[in-house]
Amino acid sequence: SAAPGMCSPVAVDGRVYVLSRGVLSCHESDSGQELFKKRLNGASSATASLWASPTHVYALGESGDTNVIETGDSFKLASTNRLPGLYWSTPGVYGQTILIRDVDRLFCVQED
Repeated sequence: SAAPGMCSPVAVDGRVYVLSRGVLSCHESDSGQELFKKRLNGASSATASLWASPTHVYALGESGDTNVIETGDSFKLASTNRLPGLYWSTPGVYGQTILIRDVDRLFCVQED
């Protein structure tokens, strides 16, 4: 099933990405056909919704691991980044700035 648990799916370039119980699946937007399904490291208890750029999908797990996945018809993990803390909220994105809140702090990640 492609139905998410708590995380909202994200659509990029004709594909819908769904994270549920630590498993990321990708489906064609038009047909719903599953293109891939892959368990993500550190995302088994993710409650934050996915977010995306034109080239990547981002999945933040509760433990602070952000899996960066290249968009496309097959799974390719570009990197995994870690922030200390406990995360339940979906990051806020504005332009090149990402605000990520854990239970005690607010991080600002910005591209120069």
